Amino acid sequence: MEDFHFSIFPTKNLATYHDTILEQIESIERKTFPKNEVMSIKEEITKKSNTMLIAYYYCDESNKRENNNTTKKNLSRKQQSNNIIVRESQKIKIAGYMIYSYLSSIYSLPITRIIKLCIHTSLRKKGLGTRLLKMCFGRTGVPEKSRAELHVDVQRKDAINLYRKVGFEICGNLLENYYEIGRDAWFMVFVK
Repeated sequence: MEDFHFSIFPTKNLATYHDTILEQIESIERKTFPKNEVMSIKEEITKKSNTMLIAYYYCDESNKRENNNTTKKNLSRKQQSNNIIVRESQKIKIAGYMIYSYLSSIYSLPITRIIKLCIHTSLRKKGLGTRLLKMCFGRTGVPEKSRAELHVDVQRKDAINLYRKVGFEICGNLLENYYEIGRDAWFMVFVK
């Protein structure tokens, strides 16, 4: 299995790669979503209510994926606990990302709203979306301490299947023209 790492972004541990990470995320965003859905990632991650999680891997200068033979005794405790290895000869590659917001409520459980989940097309079907969602749920306490919800384009069958697999169900009627005229959405709620 690939040696993928997961982290909140931005973070001090990845400060060396900050600009590269943003460029890659923006590139993936533009390639994946229609123009009217492309977000300003820099803007989104500066909002206090939003959090970004990233999935990434390291590769050497020839762009081959890292075959991590580093032993734990060569790493500091902090690097071991964060599963982060930084080497000057390696580049970071973004495999996917997720943006969510955590909204408190005085009337009910807080809401974890999945704003965007995107996996690089060449790295789909490897469990990265599931792992990002579970990392988010662990951080926000879904389902015990928080509810989770999202909107998804009715045409994105793979995304709908992923969300169902982790415990979301379609709730309510079709939201017509949600994204633009002719592009509808489902509202999904985490129920498991």
